[in-house]
Amino acid sequence: MVCTKQFCSYRDRADDFAALDATVVGISAQDLDSHRGFIEKNSLTVPLLSDVDKAVAKAYSAFSSRLGIKRAVIVIDEQGVVRHRHDHLLGLDYQSVDDLKAALDALPRAGVNIGELGSAVADGSSTANPSAAPPLIALFPCIGTGDSI
Repeated sequence: MVCTKQFCSYRDRADDFAALDATVVGISAQDLDSHRGFIEKNSLTVPLLSDVDKAVAKAYSAFSSRLGIKRAVIVIDEQGVVRHRHDHLLGLDYQSVDDLKAALDALPRAGVNIGELGSAVADGSSTANPSAAPPLIALFPCIGTGDSI
């Protein structure tokens, strides 16, 4: 499955991933128990946020009434400004560590202020806030009405 390949590729390139110097979170509509199981099963290193009501996905235009949560990568700077966005039309691929690095290397540039990101986090830590950890990469990993990882 694409979601598993995506997050395992980040785990497998842990040094390169850490060198991004960004806070990276995955966001999907599954509950925290589902996320914990997925993290444990695959030994993942990226925190997963639970957006059960899809409010965050909707706020970032990563939700479609036909498809559910769409696969997207959104880079948000320290001021909460969207600086990069990549929407995967079919959800069959994902952004590699190299793709994420290229997006970060292209900062800063003009964006649209869309506010703060907050939701429940599977590892029990506090909610994300783009002004707290520069920059933030929000990964909306799942596509489909079942929103399954």
